[in-house]
Amino acid sequence: MAGEMLGDAIGDEHAGSFVPYFQDAFHQKPGLEATVSSSIMTAFNLSSVFFTVVATIYGSRKSSNPIKRVIAALYLSIAAFCILALSVYMRGLAPLQHVYSYLGLLLFISVLLAISQAYMQSGAVVICTQLSIDGTLMGYLQMGQALQGVFGSIVNFIGTLTAVQLDHSDSRSDITRARENASGAMIVFITTILLQIGTRVCFARAARISSVAGRVKNWELNEPTQSGTSDHESPLQHLLQIQKKIWPWILSVFMIFVVTLGVYPALTAKVRPVSPASTSIWTDVNVFVALHIVVMNIGDLIGRRLPTLTAFFRIRRGLVAVLITGLRFLFIPLFLACNVTTVNGQSKSFALPDLVFLFLVLLLGITTGCTATSVFLSGPQSLVPTHDRACASEFGASQADDDVEHDPLLYQVEESSTHDAGVASLLLSFWLVMGLTAGSGLSFAVLAIN
Repeated sequence: MAGEMLGDAIGDEHAGSFVPYFQDAFHQKPGLEATVSSSIMTAFNLSSVFFTVVATIYGSRKSSNPIKRVIAALYLSIAAFCILALSVYMRGLAPLQHVYSYLGLLLFISVLLAISQAYMQSGAVVICTQLSIDGTLMGYLQMGQALQGVFGSIVNFIGTLTAVQLDHSDSRSDITRARENASGAMIVFITTILLQIGTRVCFARAARISSVAGRVKNWELNEPTQSGTSDHESPLQHLLQIQKKIWPWILSVFMIFVVTLGVYPALTAKVRPVSPASTSIWTDVNVFVALHIVVMNIGDLIGRRLPTLTAFFRIRRGLVAVLITGLRFLFIPLFLACNVTTVNGQSKSFALPDLVFLFLVLLLGITTGCTATSVFLSGPQSLVPTHDRACASEFGASQADDDVEHDPLLYQVEESSTHDAGVASLLLSFWLVMGLTAGSGLSFAVLAIN
């Protein structure tokens, strides 16, 4: 998603393909140049937390159509990236005339993208849950997000590798570097716009499928008696009731991202090769960091795919999920035992080898993806009565040979079951964001230990 891409790119100084352009824009203001990434990320994170709360409460209402929310969020994100692309075109390579106005524009766009991410994420998880109770669509959503991370990290790795080679081979002028940074930013913005337009087209095509259209029509009918809530029950009260039922899954998804963000990338990006004296380009600091980002995203992709391939890797009990995600706190001392750079620059007398560090990063990615996907699959499904799941399976099998158009992903279970499962997905998505925020805070404490 566009908002996640902005957060990932700006949040990691080595992963942002357009952050150098922002830094060039504030070159005449050294103080702003050094803090612009942090300022944008802070605005994005704070806005994301607030609007995730709003989107969760609003999206839990029966009258809220998740497809319309996703489409509106797509339009908002497209508009934000159009503004960014236009600003690059209008500015060119000339120094900024209104430095603080441009900073205000970037902060405003960060807020817009945070709003877009909150409503897009909440709408997407509800769509996937209500259209596919067994978690098939949710599995594809999780895998798609992981593929985005793999693609972005590989592009970043190639760019870092190329930049390091060029830095060693020639001395390009500041104008040349600025032009390359501006071109890179424009490519990212235009590519994102085209991808989101393509996503909108896909939504339009999906809406014409009769089975999907039928379910959307049910959402638009706005019949409160089918939602499983009483006439006197507010959306917030219903949210709290669902939260009590799925608290182990909520605790699990929170701990997953507390641990992951607690060590990655703040701590892992400070790990250096054990033998930095080597002249090989593979031991270059920037290349090493970019490499571990690729490894992390590949592990995340593998982890997200495993629960959808075989039931062996899918966690089905909430308390088991809490136990497994709690064990992941062991990653903190393990990564601290790697060759993490210290404030005074002193090297450790003992550090785990580079291959062990990369294996730990891979394992972090696999466990993050596997446990998170299990939570988003099993958590909402735990609210669906067993007889409904059985009826859904029998319905899909009985309709397989009919002449009537049928999508086997759409199960005819009671409306109240799908609604509560959708609310559960909303809550899990909300606590995922809370875990990310808490994990970012934990990273400061982990770095202080080193």
